[in-house]
Amino acid sequence: MAANFPPRVPVAANRRGRQRGQAMLEGALVAVAFITCLVSILELSRYALFIQFFTERARAGARYAAVSNYNVDTIKNWVVYNSPTPPNNYSSSGLFGLTPSMINVSRFSQSTDTDRIEISINSYPVSLVVPFLPGNWVLKPFRVVLTTESLGATN
Repeated sequence: MAANFPPRVPVAANRRGRQRGQAMLEGALVAVAFITCLVSILELSRYALFIQFFTERARAGARYAAVSNYNVDTIKNWVVYNSPTPPNNYSSSGLFGLTPSMINVSRFSQSTDTDRIEISINSYPVSLVVPFLPGNWVLKPFRVVLTTESLGATN
């Protein structure tokens, strides 16, 4: 007499049934980690771009101030618009959203050998792209100091 046993199911097929959603779950976890790393790298790269740009703008403004006639408004325009005067289609913001109110120009030890000009860019707001850090942040001040040279003198 033969016993009636249920048909044998291969072991691999039985395992496949229990692991049905595993690939989707692993893919979702890896995708979250990958996207977080990618967005973080992009945000850090954007921060490095801002640091480089604002340092260069402050340096260009200090250089312009050191070799030209000293005029605070002209120096601020140089930093913001890369021109001594605002453009004809004047808008309140210039390169990367800079405004003249964000620029501070100072002159120290005037008419001495240590005469120097300081340009600083302050209070630049940055809105982050990272979803877990909402809101606006303010970048640290960018400051450049140069000694004066001719200040526009033609002697």
